[in-house]
Amino acid sequence: MKDVTDRDIENFYKTLELPLNSSQSEVKAAYRSLARKYHPDRCSQDPVNLKASEEQFKIINTAYEFLKTHKPTTPKAAPKEYRNSVHIQFPSNPTNFPTKVHRKGTQADQSPSGYFYEARRLKALGDLEEAIMALDNAIALKDDYYLAYELRSEIYLALGNDFGYRLDLRRGKHFRWKQTGKDRPPVTSKSSKEKYSSPSPQKPPAVKVTVETKPPEPRPPQSKPLQKQAKDLHTFVGHVDTISQMLFVNGSLISASHDGSVRIWNVETGALQGYFMVGAEVTAIAASAKSNLLITGDRRGQIKMWNLQQQKLIRSLPLHTNAVTGIHISPNGNGFTTTGEDGVVKMFQIQPASLLYSLQFPNFPIFSSGILDDRIFTTSADSKLRLIAKGKIRREELLSSPLCKSMAVNPARKWIAIGDDRGSVDCFDINGNLLKNFAAFSQGAIQSMSFITSNDQLVVAGEKGAIKVWDIKNWDLVTEWNNSEHPVTTIAVHNDGKIAIADQQTIRLWQLP
Repeated sequence: MKDVTDRDIENFYKTLELPLNSSQSEVKAAYRSLARKYHPDRCSQDPVNLKASEEQFKIINTAYEFLKTHKPTTPKAAPKEYRNSVHIQFPSNPTNFPTKVHRKGTQADQSPSGYFYEARRLKALGDLEEAIMALDNAIALKDDYYLAYELRSEIYLALGNDFGYRLDLRRGKHFRWKQTGKDRPPVTSKSSKEKYSSPSPQKPPAVKVTVETKPPEPRPPQSKPLQKQAKDLHTFVGHVDTISQMLFVNGSLISASHDGSVRIWNVETGALQGYFMVGAEVTAIAASAKSNLLITGDRRGQIKMWNLQQQKLIRSLPLHTNAVTGIHISPNGNGFTTTGEDGVVKMFQIQPASLLYSLQFPNFPIFSSGILDDRIFTTSADSKLRLIAKGKIRREELLSSPLCKSMAVNPARKWIAIGDDRGSVDCFDINGNLLKNFAAFSQGAIQSMSFITSNDQLVVAGEKGAIKVWDIKNWDLVTEWNNSEHPVTTIAVHNDGKIAIADQQTIRLWQLP
């Protein structure tokens, strides 16, 4: 193991933005300030900066682990102002620093499990903030350490941090299912003095279920031999920018793109049948063959109604001040609902043309939406699922992530499914009750989802081009494959088992076996 040199110690102080040979109390205060600043959870909504934050967080932890027990032997050097200077470049690989240091004659265990048991000891002593720091270190070293997430969720609950509690509880469940195939009941006690005992993966604690108050929960996904993979039928090429949404209408596939066009493709031959020039980046579409109607929404918040057969513009409506994120035609065909990044939900009646209501969510963009009967479901940047009926919010549920950008609707079962940025799927009933949560992917955002109601299946697309199909009767994985090397932007499914998958500007049509 590499010895700690004077140069290393100087770098440790620089990392914590402190003068050389600062006191241990100053080290602790600086660490807490920087840990809050660079904690990866603060960048969960910004995937671009998340990796850099995680890297810096590891370096800060390494410096603190040494300096919190280091006793300076020389007088304190003249203060150096690091905070207002240009960012100092440090080694990007924290493994260049020692992973173990001498502490009071013993060698401290800085493995994930070592930090975990240290956190349990600190929790029992009532030092909850120090316990969270230890668990942060454990997770920084092993990001799928589900026991650390579960313990941290209990501490967050004791501190009154409901969002942190729910987020870590969901993460712990995600990684526990991935590693053991078993679940752990949620924390119910809010006492910070309770002893934490990690449940055995082989024998999780029994959960008492009352049939009258809780619907039967399907089993978590189990491994089983997969069926044959899907068959590649056609490739549609014509868009020159990102494809934002697709849908099947009778024997045609309709695709919308940021290139400002909507194109209609023949599913059997792959030929282009027609197109609409919208004039702005198209972000959402809806269509009704029965009403011969196509509705488009663009980046500027403009809604346009088109005659689907004649491909002519009927009406243009400025309903939003920012990008339209969802359009849903009502079951009777006499109206439609729109949602936008401006945080507004609007219900428009076609005959006679009139705006029925407008509902504003202050300062929170709406990411995804769906409609079941007369109920509208939305997810937004404040991590909430909202159920709206007759122009009023009837129910709100807190989600595990503020980045739940995909939603699928199953009108046969009266379900909705929501995908987040960490590969998890939540299924709710029409009343907003959580039925099922499972990890579709170990990492990465879920880009798009859709139910195949005729086969009771759920198709889930990941950001790295992976496609998985689940049997929702028993939650078995039916089949999986990679669409391409490029990220999936959106998918559309037909009840005969055809799946259209868009990766940027290209559409591939697949047939399930």
